[in-house]
Amino acid sequence: MVKGLPDRPLSYPEVESLNQSNAIGFVFPATPQSIQDDEDNKPRVYDLLITSGETVSALVYDKDEGWKIITETSPDSPKEAAVNDVIAYRGYDIEDEEQVLQFVTELYGAMDELNETE
Repeated sequence: MVKGLPDRPLSYPEVESLNQSNAIGFVFPATPQSIQDDEDNKPRVYDLLITSGETVSALVYDKDEGWKIITETSPDSPKEAAVNDVIAYRGYDIEDEEQVLQFVTELYGAMDELNETE
């Protein structure tokens, strides 16, 4: 999974193209703070949640190490655990962590509905 990613943060179109892959379920930024402007003032995604079956993997981009998986969660509470792991790893100062988790839950619900219609 990580080996196929470029050695830099991803653009929105690159995240979208990953969503077109049959090998993985859904890919999206882990938190609102996962999207940051690069030196050219273009938004880039530095943290990803990737679903594959019942598992959610949290990936982060580090300029020295590249993309790495920081957690792979179980089906019990995959999205919440993955988001919390990204927040803790990055040390993000998120005022309303519950709101971020609600956003991710709603996004997953929308993605599941799309998946069921295909």
